[in-house]
Amino acid sequence: MRVIGVFNKTHGITNFHRALLEAKGVVMLGADIMDGHYDPGFVCQLIALANHASRCNVSVSILGFSFNQSPHPSVLHAFSTLKKNIAVFIRDEPSRQRFSQLTKCQSDLVADVAFLLRPSHPGDAVLTWIRQQRENNGLVVGLNINFHAFGRLANNIDQFVEQFIDYLPATIDQRPVSYLFIPHDFKKKSGDVALAETFTAKYAATFADRAWCFKTNNPSEVKGLMSHLDCLLTGRMHLAIAALGAGTPTVGIAYQDKFEGLFMHFGLNGQGLLLTPDECLSEKLNSTLCKAWNQHEEIRQIIASRLPAILMLSKKNLAPLLKNLSQTN
Repeated sequence: MRVIGVFNKTHGITNFHRALLEAKGVVMLGADIMDGHYDPGFVCQLIALANHASRCNVSVSILGFSFNQSPHPSVLHAFSTLKKNIAVFIRDEPSRQRFSQLTKCQSDLVADVAFLLRPSHPGDAVLTWIRQQRENNGLVVGLNINFHAFGRLANNIDQFVEQFIDYLPATIDQRPVSYLFIPHDFKKKSGDVALAETFTAKYAATFADRAWCFKTNNPSEVKGLMSHLDCLLTGRMHLAIAALGAGTPTVGIAYQDKFEGLFMHFGLNGQGLLLTPDECLSEKLNSTLCKAWNQHEEIRQIIASRLPAILMLSKKNLAPLLKNLSQTN
């Protein structure tokens, strides 16, 4: 793999154009950004690069992404210029309907390409800790809370974590619950580590040895870990994808019109497994996690029955690229 800087103000477009001369196709990761929620200017740049590649007769695919209910106006304008021969993939049906209505562009439904991630061994230390909780007839629930979901509620981290813990079930079905906090974003300012470490320390102060913070920047290790959990509570979309891909019941914290479509893929959208950030600071958090465990066998069966079709939709992201490669070989 060769990395080329294409957003350099002086040489970026030149670097990109030179790369096109030897490229068989261009693939752009859509994921969470294409509605402009985080950085509309960056999305407009991506669309401009996609159009440039198309004008150079290079096939372009924008891989599966979500599209929220209020995309940035500049992004809508940029999509109005998108070349019609650029393949656009949307990773859930509600997003696809919004995208079609707001941009008038054609798109195909897929599932997130991250479903294709292969799991790897997460390490002996965390698996030993999980086994110790099991020996006490305990349940192990994965947990990720983050500033993207709880920004306005988490100005005071200590106070927020204490309030959150107040509504977490310490026991479910008379079984002690241990929480495995899984940071997903490691950026210093907006990442998950500060919340993870604060949560782990505060929960362990009340329930000794029943909280662990699992830190790795290797996504395949995270996916490998998911199959060892009884349940996952997360506001991170791709952590939910790792869990569902491993067949693990998942409760989502929905804050940006993404989880609804993901759960719809699995037929879970009517199971009451979605929470708003505000509901996480109420008794609803406790009752929802208890419900997820009480129905865990049914939920696992639903996930398993839908997963083969989801994997096929995920592979669909790569179909244009594989077609181009086969034609040039």
